[in-house]
Amino acid sequence: MDFFFKGFLNINTTLKQFVEQFGFALAKRVKEEDKETFNSNDPPLHCATDHIFEHVFQLYTSRKFFEFQQEVKNMSYNNATKISDDEKQCVYDVIVRRQWYGRTKRTIFQVTMDKGTLEVRCDCKNFEFKGIMCSHSLRVFHEEECNYVPERYILDRWRKDLPRKYLKIPVPYYSLLKKKPKEMKRYEKLHNTFEPISTVTMTNDKFFDEVLSSLSDLSVKSKSITEDEHGLMSQSLENIGKVYGRRVPKKVVNPFLTPSHLIFHLPRF
Repeated sequence: MDFFFKGFLNINTTLKQFVEQFGFALAKRVKEEDKETFNSNDPPLHCATDHIFEHVFQLYTSRKFFEFQQEVKNMSYNNATKISDDEKQCVYDVIVRRQWYGRTKRTIFQVTMDKGTLEVRCDCKNFEFKGIMCSHSLRVFHEEECNYVPERYILDRWRKDLPRKYLKIPVPYYSLLKKKPKEMKRYEKLHNTFEPISTVTMTNDKFFDEVLSSLSDLSVKSKSITEDEHGLMSQSLENIGKVYGRRVPKKVVNPFLTPSHLIFHLPRF
């Protein structure tokens, strides 16, 4: 909290000044997010290794991708020893050796992998706390020669190809109306038109079914339009890891190409 408001508030700030400075602080954060979005989209993020899972996480914003890339680099300090293996799961002891003030520090983490779902559980709990796969789990992925990343490890909150719904909410310190006036006016008109319909639909069962059926048809049409506009974007999130893990031809339209023309390099094997 102190870091967020540093330079905007102090012990002598009045309540009136607080409201004004609060808006300025949020506006600064929006500007930083816009800059981060630009850095994530142009130029494309480059991989340091040929590991499949590093190519998968090119979908993330630059900051989160570099955080994950550091875990990939930390794999060089890890040695994995398989201690048990059966039809359903395997268990590894991942030994981490790092130099610490002239001494070699040795730490052991136990990683369990489900062979069916490729779900991993590590003692460090890095994914549970930070949402980033740890180097110990990645070492096990490498040892087991996994050719794709399960969907559960690819979090929507850090993907740069997904639109953020909160950006459509008009606030004093940020508005898409200036950047995309045509789109935002359409959005507001649709919202205002549908609001009275939703109010009536809440209390009428027959009308509810009718509206829901119509919306379902429109949803199918809108998905079709999106696929036509953005090429192979029809690839669903369920296949995201498998798409990146498969062998791909050199001439391929990226399935995650967005209107802003983001480019993600697919691995070539």
